Amino acid sequence: MNIIWMQLKMVIFFLSNPKEFNDPFDCSRNFIIENRKDFIDGDYIPSLNNVKNCGISCFTENGLNPLMWGHYTKSYQGFTIKLKSKFEILNRKDINNAKIIKVIYSNNPNPIEKSHPLSSDYQFIVKLKDWEYENEYRLIVEKDNNLNKIFYNKANVEEFCFGYNFLEYNLSLRTELLKIIETDYPDIPIYTVGPDAREFKLNKVRLIKGTVEDGLELIEKRFKNLFGF
Repeated sequence: MNIIWMQLKMVIFFLSNPKEFNDPFDCSRNFIIENRKDFIDGDYIPSLNNVKNCGISCFTENGLNPLMWGHYTKSYQGFTIKLKSKFEILNRKDINNAKIIKVIYSNNPNPIEKSHPLSSDYQFIVKLKDWEYENEYRLIVEKDNNLNKIFYNKANVEEFCFGYNFLEYNLSLRTELLKIIETDYPDIPIYTVGPDAREFKLNKVRLIKGTVEDGLELIEKRFKNLFGF
């Protein structure tokens, strides 16, 4: 998720320009037929997804996907935040339009014309089939050039889930983060996730009572043995 944990107290989504994504085909202008007229077949274009008037924040529907944890949390060193399916955006300044749409995956996506009813969103929600494991939803925001973050209601947070390597590699961050959770999210359950002891799957374990104090004690005392290591 596109969130700075150090500003978790304010709860921020970053709105990225698609040119910063790790997939150069993502949000390509070539998905709209009229945009192809100036390009020659076989040309290499460094960036077809530089979109200055649109910001995107990405989410996954599956919080227990090993590939997502491996790729996007630096091998279980990070954490996830589960949100309610419909969350409230608090700061709508400089926003013309904001929507949440599920990504469409295709082996061979076809371009469409600007006159097509889906043309305003199509460019931003179509990805190659290779990325289907992400089960992605996108917050798509029309914005001016200066807007790169958006605030939402922290009451929509349902849970926190820490990768099993989080504390081992982030000791200097632990105190500050857990203090924020204790102060601003006292009733939100806390989990940790890692490989199951017997099966080839991820195991999600709720920390004792879901409280910061008991959860921290459990991790510190049983961290290495929590998943049968």
